[in-house]
Amino acid sequence: IPLFIPEETYIVLWPNDQRTTNCLNTTALWRNSLDEENLPENMLKNIEPVKVYAEPGDVVMFLGSSIYHERENPANTRILYLKLNDMNLDPIGEDPSTFITQKTSQEILDTIDNENLLDCFVEVSPRLDKISRHYTRLNWKEVIQAYVADEKEFTLSEIEYGIFKAVENNMTVRELIFKLSTTEVEQVNYIPMIRRLACLKGLNIMRPQHTQMLKSHKRR
Repeated sequence: IPLFIPEETYIVLWPNDQRTTNCLNTTALWRNSLDEENLPENMLKNIEPVKVYAEPGDVVMFLGSSIYHERENPANTRILYLKLNDMNLDPIGEDPSTFITQKTSQEILDTIDNENLLDCFVEVSPRLDKISRHYTRLNWKEVIQAYVADEKEFTLSEIEYGIFKAVENNMTVRELIFKLSTTEVEQVNYIPMIRRLACLKGLNIMRPQHTQMLKSHKRR
């Protein structure tokens, strides 16, 4: 949303070319993943972009994760950027409810027993930045690590990695365990793993009334 735009500046977009989605967290990581010939300045140098001369009060919307874009002559420009996602991601904590939920989750873990934990809701933390699989030089041993923003990374077992992948919207801990396991012995074994991942802030645990409060807060 332009607030102040000098006459000589404009947005350039390539909406029909090289529409690969950037699955990495930053532009720097994306560029580092590309060979020299696949960098945007080389792939797009002979393709005419779409130029948008937006004025104050205009709104320009596009899928920035899959459309190359930049602003020409940006000096002295003032713009309001709204970057949105529908994946419940908030690694840098821009949504105030992110920290409320995280704090509440930790308090629940400190006070709730396993039986009542089963009826709580579980979600992947919006601050979980990524999960990486590494192959070390020690006989190419495989290591899985999770990264929560501003927290120390932690190692996962293959089963714990599967817990993250199995979490769905509006799912209780009981439903998650039933989805992952087939026997009562397996179900019991999942509880300490879920507790561990929540204590490390990779998962959030929420009581039903807390989820309703958050929905109300977001509607307002």
